[in-house]
Amino acid sequence: MAQFPNNNFQRDTNADHTIRCEFFVSGAATHGVELAFRGTLVADITTHLDNWKALELQHEDEKGDVEAATGLINTLKTELEALIVQGRYFVNSVLSEVEAEGVDEHDIRRDFGVEGKIPDGVAKLVDLGRQMAAINAKYILESSPYALPAAPFEEIGTVAEALSDALDARKVEHREQMHVGKLKEVERKVGDRLLSRAFNWACAVWGYDEPKLEDLGFVPKSQIWTPGQPEPGVTDWPNAPVAKIWIAPYPVTGILAGCEEYTGTDRFDFRIAYAKKNEPVPEMPADNYLTDVEGPALLGNEFPLEKNMVYYEWIRASKDSEVSEWSDVASVEWTEESITK
Repeated sequence: MAQFPNNNFQRDTNADHTIRCEFFVSGAATHGVELAFRGTLVADITTHLDNWKALELQHEDEKGDVEAATGLINTLKTELEALIVQGRYFVNSVLSEVEAEGVDEHDIRRDFGVEGKIPDGVAKLVDLGRQMAAINAKYILESSPYALPAAPFEEIGTVAEALSDALDARKVEHREQMHVGKLKEVERKVGDRLLSRAFNWACAVWGYDEPKLEDLGFVPKSQIWTPGQPEPGVTDWPNAPVAKIWIAPYPVTGILAGCEEYTGTDRFDFRIAYAKKNEPVPEMPADNYLTDVEGPALLGNEFPLEKNMVYYEWIRASKDSEVSEWSDVASVEWTEESITK
């Protein structure tokens, strides 16, 4: 069965898990009387499938909400940075034109936060925006000779508060996404256990090499699985490759994906994903990014290089029609230092 590489249900991707459960529910309707599954096993897998699909949809919705909140944060951050640059221009212009006794220019710069570079961190940017808006309101109130136009600094304050609210909203969405993700983990384990029971029951009735196992989403041993033996289609290499993903050295700009030293083949399959720093580790994609290539590989333009973005790699070795297991995930963060190398 090309859909599934083995009968180890824990290795299924989430998409394959859904399909395998659908196979079983459909196949049980055809062969249920013949197999006489014990108790409520068929009903339990049917209920699990409904619950699983609902959680998958909910998780996608929560992921979309987090992405939308992140998009709003990025938009407001860009807007606030531009307004702060404008505000700094106003401050420096006044300082170059106005002379007043008893006022220290350094104090003005400090109060408005115009010394040093604009912070990259969103929280610090919010603090700076609030500071500039509050200080300008104070100077206007005191009729200082250094008073600046009110409107631009009021806008800085407004956008800073909007950005702060957006950060809070993303925290809420992220918590909800994490909560649903935990529920998915629990439900997935339930489904894996139920499928394992159903598989063992069907094999006890039919035997391990019955072609009708395919109707239930299971794989006859002659195709792929023999108890106590390596799975056909998987090499006898002792381990999967150890994934390695890193920043390409100067003068190359980009990220390299590969593995630690590996013997037995020089051909590899890669799967790649990326997410913002502090966001959950993405699931391994269902499709290969690169197939049957010599490693390492430089990631292409479809993976944009952004500060605080983390890139994830899974790798397996391939040889003719045989493949190893997938590696554990490896990751690397693209930082400001990476950009300025």
